[in-house]
Amino acid sequence: MANSNVPPPSNQEDFENPLEELPFVKKVKDIRPFLNTREAILEGEKLYNLSQGQIKERGLLGPWAFNAVQSTIDSLPGIVVGACITLLWPFAKETPALDPLAAKILSSLSPLLGPFTLLLVVYVIAYTCLPPGFETKPNWKAAQRKYLYLDAAHGFWCQFFLALAIALAGVPQAAAAKSDLAFLMKGIGGLALLACFVWATLIGWRIKTKLFDIDYLTDRPAMFVPVIYPSEYKYWTFAGLGVVAVVYGLQFAVRIISIGLANLIHQLQHS
Repeated sequence: MANSNVPPPSNQEDFENPLEELPFVKKVKDIRPFLNTREAILEGEKLYNLSQGQIKERGLLGPWAFNAVQSTIDSLPGIVVGACITLLWPFAKETPALDPLAAKILSSLSPLLGPFTLLLVVYVIAYTCLPPGFETKPNWKAAQRKYLYLDAAHGFWCQFFLALAIALAGVPQAAAAKSDLAFLMKGIGGLALLACFVWATLIGWRIKTKLFDIDYLTDRPAMFVPVIYPSEYKYWTFAGLGVVAVVYGLQFAVRIISIGLANLIHQLQHS
């Protein structure tokens, strides 16, 4: 009663907005820093040379967070499609050595491979872009930051469709032989994988060209000193080997996770 005479706030913005308190709305609003960060990179801003404090002041994402969010966003539609395929055709992968439930989980998680492979290969790519004589830890980390920003910004749509293509190509061969829908989906997935491979090659060349611009070095040579460029041979050799190693490593990890989740579900069902 003591506060009964207090006048209400004059500005409607001072009151709680019920929509803004819904979890889904909050998540949608959280995407703004990602979109703003991507826009800044595409416009040519060198965020990789800014400190974490400077990035936070602008309400943007750091390189690792930015790339991780991009990989997650790109993987989600593929995971949904992969899960739907496992419901339509129980044996979504010709993996007789796996438990059927583990095979379903593996099929659903396969779309993660594309986007997260390009995230985890950062360590190798960054090192191969360092020019001779500048292979120091600060330069290596700076090259990582630049790669993470460029990969997530320029490769967003390519990796989005790559995850979908992986899911569609996961339609089992047996189902494709019996169902026109399964045959069509598998065919689209195969063609999309080929298109994404060509697309990713073009984007990779663009990213490589930008990485060879050594504006991220902490000890850049003076203007009157001849610039030492990274080695093309070193880049393509180690980058290729690094991508292959990460692909197989990530496939093994996803397979182990699938088996572990399947075993956990079986235990819960029998408990």
